[in-house]
Amino acid sequence: MKTKGGIAVVFFFMLSLVARATGQTGDRISVNGEEWILLAKPIETDTLLSKQVRDLLPEDRVISTGNWSGYTAFWELKGDCLYLQRIEVEVTGRKEDNMIFTPESLKGIFAPYYGQDGICAAWVSGNLRMGKGALVQYHHMGFSRNYETECVMKLEDGKMKDRAMFQNSKTPGMDLGEVKSEFIRNFPWKNFPELEGRHIGFYVDNVALSAEDRAMDFDKVLVYYNTEEGRVYIKDRNHPVVEAFTKVLKGLHPVIVYHVNGKTSVVYAGHTINVSPAERTEI
Repeated sequence: MKTKGGIAVVFFFMLSLVARATGQTGDRISVNGEEWILLAKPIETDTLLSKQVRDLLPEDRVISTGNWSGYTAFWELKGDCLYLQRIEVEVTGRKEDNMIFTPESLKGIFAPYYGQDGICAAWVSGNLRMGKGALVQYHHMGFSRNYETECVMKLEDGKMKDRAMFQNSKTPGMDLGEVKSEFIRNFPWKNFPELEGRHIGFYVDNVALSAEDRAMDFDKVLVYYNTEEGRVYIKDRNHPVVEAFTKVLKGLHPVIVYHVNGKTSVVYAGHTINVSPAERTEI
């Protein structure tokens, strides 16, 4: 990756997303009496358990694009083990009408994990993130977001082996929407009549950010648009469209810099600079 000024960053523009790649509400977890947002749904990591739980829950429960499972599980870290405390299901949209499934009522499904202290999530291994405080970074995809305070727990068979605490922040600058708007406003559209009336995609990768003015530089560039004969791809860095795109994008600064979980980055994940004819006339 190309670097400049000591801060290397990754700039992703994903060209397409599956229908369910939307931001998901997390479960909840209590640690030492304090509630956190668990940026995961541990039950969903086991296909059989997930199916059995969904089969148990009422069919008329509230399911949304932000909660495809239709339930919220509540957990507690007791000692070094992750325990399932209950599962809540919305049936009317009113919290007072929520259905609650206790460990006792779930004992049949979680029999291999049920003990004197309840249901220990021994099927879970790997890292789990939990967060609290203000939202620092958000991408409309799964659990791709970060909070002011985060804890990353390393679990083995449901038992915590290690954890790390982070204080996250961001350095002010242009966000993705502002970058896109400024790009549309400054691109010399009149010089390229062949782009008139077309949807155009702009893709960059291997991005570096200068430490001085937080301006972008990058290695990989792709411009594409559809015609009646098919899609046209422009990869040549010396092509006038690519040169104009590169010049405008490099001139947009400063951009937001995220300081998340010990790393410094500029990440526009799950997005593309995709310009429609209507957007060109609105700005």
